[in-house]
Amino acid sequence: MPGRPSLELVLKEQAQAYALRQEGFSLSEIMEKMGMGRSAVKRRLDGIRKRMRLDPELAARLQAEGIVDLAGLHSGWLINKDENGAGQSLYFYLGPDGPVSPEEHFEAMSEAFASIQPAPAIKAPRHVETGKVAFFPVADWHLGAVATESEVGADYNREIAIERLRDGFSRCHAALPGCETAIVAYVGDVTHANDRKEVTPKSGNRLKVEGSHFQNVTLACQSVIWQVDMARRQHKNVVVVIRRGNHDEDVPVALTLALNARYEKDPRVTVVNDESPYYVFQKGRLFICMHHGDGQKPEKMALAVPHKFRREWGLSDHHYFFTADKHHTKSDTFGGLHWKQLPALCRLDQYAHHQGYADTGGMMAVLFDTETGMAAEFTVRL
Repeated sequence: MPGRPSLELVLKEQAQAYALRQEGFSLSEIMEKMGMGRSAVKRRLDGIRKRMRLDPELAARLQAEGIVDLAGLHSGWLINKDENGAGQSLYFYLGPDGPVSPEEHFEAMSEAFASIQPAPAIKAPRHVETGKVAFFPVADWHLGAVATESEVGADYNREIAIERLRDGFSRCHAALPGCETAIVAYVGDVTHANDRKEVTPKSGNRLKVEGSHFQNVTLACQSVIWQVDMARRQHKNVVVVIRRGNHDEDVPVALTLALNARYEKDPRVTVVNDESPYYVFQKGRLFICMHHGDGQKPEKMALAVPHKFRREWGLSDHHYFFTADKHHTKSDTFGGLHWKQLPALCRLDQYAHHQGYADTGGMMAVLFDTETGMAAEFTVRL
């Protein structure tokens, strides 16, 4: 096995990586120049940045002890005592590695998706219904969640989750005609966990997750691409939008970047790139709005919609609002706004089962006319 790098070599590599970074080189370019992998370069950068934040005397004492690779080092003791206990001891606290800047995060994501092959050309369908919109909302998939039959009455895992998505979408898609526009809309909680910590972002509740976060985001990306490619064969234009939920606040950025890379050269696919928790589609006299539905009761959210989207609201006569989050269907009308709470694509998890909820999982599709509003609604029970 290769030996541990010497103190001088680590210091030299840290300085070289930092100097290249200051000159504006990307991580990939630094990797190429230094002949190192991504994790090694990132470790050199994290180590020198942490050392630069330290008090110079503490940094010098750590270096005197041969400790310069500080990446991932949180705290410790420097003990210099003889067998009788005479001497000195020093406790040091370095804190966690510095947070990744938005620029570095975007760069890493962009580089990760740079190798994605553009979508193969698919000819536009010859016959579609002008003025019709096929709306395919996907709510609360929770890919990565895992439960057993003995726990909740039925198994749920990634294989089952993907099967439910493909089954539900195929049946919903077959129920609607070819339209001028199709909207593939993820209404939050695509993945069960937001990151590898496997806790809910706000409350910190522990989650039971199958597989790694990388694997689950990859599976989610492949599944969305499968849906969009199916929609491209039947509908003239396809809009795809990924919105955050209370479980996956940061996942949409990864999926959106991947979809941008996939469909960059396809004029018939529009990937929605803004960071709003809302999504609005307005055309003709039709207004469609969606939000995950967490944080406020639907009637309060409904009151805010006309004010948030005054222009789109004012141009329309038929107003629809879709939310998710609660894992069961419900509908109401608030003023002129028709509200629908969507069924969850996932099965019951441990929490829902213990709370006594019934499994009402499924998927729905809605056919809209841009002049007359909702034309048909189709629900698949899964």
